[in-house]
Amino acid sequence: MSKRFAVLCLLALPLAGIACSGPTGLRADGGLSVRGSTTGGPFDATFAFPHDTRLDGSAGLTAMCTISRGTENGAVVDLIVPAGATSPLDSVSFMARNAATSGTVEAEVGGTHYSASCDYLTSVVGNDGALQVQTDGDCLLTDDAGVATVTASINLILYGCTVVDG
Repeated sequence: MSKRFAVLCLLALPLAGIACSGPTGLRADGGLSVRGSTTGGPFDATFAFPHDTRLDGSAGLTAMCTISRGTENGAVVDLIVPAGATSPLDSVSFMARNAATSGTVEAEVGGTHYSASCDYLTSVVGNDGALQVQTDGDCLLTDDAGVATVTASINLILYGCTVVDG
């Protein structure tokens, strides 16, 4: 789990009446990729999810997804690469609101945190636990020092997100 998501989960979400969920029953269609370079050289962490792929670690990722239902449905998603994987990618997190044109995307690569506000082509957050997010092409994420960058691309439909009243 990314450090920022853990802090968000522990501090902010309970105050807003949102519970953090685990990967039980969470499924995906689509894919995502994070590309860049680390001290170990270039990397390309790309994940493809054929129809109705369970995000329980068998597809290379586990995930948590919580949708806060209200006047502006919002979602927090954290995709985690299990320990021992060969990729330097640790996690990808994103936040979205229904019909939003942008949202925060974060990645942790080799222990370094990267983030940016990325443009979305699609951001649909449903009351039924479904979520669709597609970035407008590649999104350039910058590390906290503002020096290093990685590129992220998301095109996902998630089913089975935990839905809470917000």
